[in-house]
Amino acid sequence: KRIVLGDDMNALHITNNNTMISPGGIGGLFSPQVSIQKKFPIKAFYWLYQDSQNKIVPINKTQAANYLLTSLPHLHWEDLTKTEENNYLNFVEKIINTTPFYKLYFTKDDSFWKVLN
Repeated sequence: KRIVLGDDMNALHITNNNTMISPGGIGGLFSPQVSIQKKFPIKAFYWLYQDSQNKIVPINKTQAANYLLTSLPHLHWEDLTKTEENNYLNFVEKIINTTPFYKLYFTKDDSFWKVLN
């Protein structure tokens, strides 16, 4: 059974060099519903683009870092100390070095699941 992450707020973790995710306390929509204490491995990150065909395009590490950094909520870089900045950058670097990033171009039907298998 496939667990699908919603686009609500969720928490990323690194556990034993694996990127993990858990539902956030104020978000975390999964289907089916899961406990907020449970962590799940992330096989890949996908940025979604509606298109006329289904395809997956790899994202290079520079783009992946940019996408991930801009997706981290509530970070006010101007208020962070250098140590905090470095911690976030190191966190992102670990994730992009262990988890693939893709653009998923999909049609408005369920046929896109075939390209994910």
